[in-house]
Amino acid sequence: MKWLLDANVERAVVHGLRRLSPDTVWVPERDPTMPDPAVLDWAVREARCLVTGDKDFGALVVRADTPPVGVVLLRLAGTGLEKAAYLETVWPRILTRVAGTFLVVGEGTLRQRRLDARGATTPRRKPG
Repeated sequence: MKWLLDANVERAVVHGLRRLSPDTVWVPERDPTMPDPAVLDWAVREARCLVTGDKDFGALVVRADTPPVGVVLLRLAGTGLEKAAYLETVWPRILTRVAGTFLVVGEGTLRQRRLDARGATTPRRKPG
């Protein structure tokens, strides 16, 4: 699986995830000022799962015509090293759940919502 790590992912987490999944790209290495919509477009274009700490991606993904392969929203406290160590312990579970989902990773929790073809994470209501 290919990964795109948003600019707000700490360097220690980047290094830890690269050990677990070598095909990992960190946004600041290409453009540290890249806006969120461009980050999402990149993830879609290269079929990469997006890892971010930015809750704003939830709204972007819902409005997207084509969702990314998957999204991992990190809601973890602690230092970058502590986050990296925790992610290493749950990485196998993330790998089995992330495809086609918006996955929220918190301390002791993994919550997920399926993404449909338009990116929406909840069923759309029929007009009328």
